[in-house]
Amino acid sequence: MNADRPVRPAVSVAAPGPAQVCVTCSDDGQVAQVVEVVDDHTVRARTSAGVQTVDTTLLATVAVGDRVLVHAGTAITDLPPDPAPESSP
Repeated sequence: MNADRPVRPAVSVAAPGPAQVCVTCSDDGQVAQVVEVVDDHTVRARTSAGVQTVDTTLLATVAVGDRVLVHAGTAITDLPPDPAPESSP
């Protein structure tokens, strides 16, 4: 290894922000809520773009009502429940 050359990471990481997208495929992660469990590895989930079929192979369990982060048609992690809206005084 040449000490004069900087070491570059093997994975590119995008800067945080609202317009963040995957540097590999230009897809963005979308928060989705599961509306139907199709089988052990497939659900129908509602995103801001509508209802779509999502692969859940990477997740241990998924149930109707769960929130997941979807990237390129695959649920990559589960998310905590949506916080309850604050009540007005």
